[in-house]
Amino acid sequence: MASPKNVIAVDLSEMFPDKQPALIYECIDYLIKQWRASNEIGLKWAFKLPEQRHPQSTTIEQALPTLKTNHKNCPNLLTLPGERLPYLRKVVQSFSLILSDHCNQEKPNPTYEIDYLYEYDWLRTKALLPLFTPDIKNYKEILARHSNECNEAIISIRLSMLRTFREYGAWDEWDTAHNVISTDQKRAYFAATPSAQVGRMPFLFLSIRVSKAETAIE
Repeated sequence: MASPKNVIAVDLSEMFPDKQPALIYECIDYLIKQWRASNEIGLKWAFKLPEQRHPQSTTIEQALPTLKTNHKNCPNLLTLPGERLPYLRKVVQSFSLILSDHCNQEKPNPTYEIDYLYEYDWLRTKALLPLFTPDIKNYKEILARHSNECNEAIISIRLSMLRTFREYGAWDEWDTAHNVISTDQKRAYFAATPSAQVGRMPFLFLSIRVSKAETAIE
């Protein structure tokens, strides 16, 4: 019954052979309470749409403060309860339209691009949305305009793209993106980011590069 919903059953008695069943049930009860508390917190997150009525008429400079406010006001949770996710995804879609409109300009102003893309990517992740083809195109174009820059926001964006290429099985794209952030100029930022190493492991295993994965772990 669980497999169609991607639910994996785990026998906790094998993980904790010396523990009494009551302790295991107490652990499960604690996790359930934490899940319920997270849901209650998520219901209180008042995320906002862009202030302008029509996203296509809004610049990234105008929309950026709202994105930052959404980020700042987000409670400490990984994502929202299922019933609120559709509303958050509509908000993400509005900001996505603004991003696409910006990138479709003949000469986009690069001043606020990285800040906007970083905040947009954060919100998209909270909504559990993948990077769709138009997003990937926009990400690539913006990063290309800032190819000589390196900061935490840019590394975060590039790591997000790495995760996408891995999930899509686009190994050549992954290699290209990984090489970019592994250059001498960017290596220090990359190596200092724990999520960078976390992102590498699934790629190395899924692309059947087990020996490299073992070396990376060591």
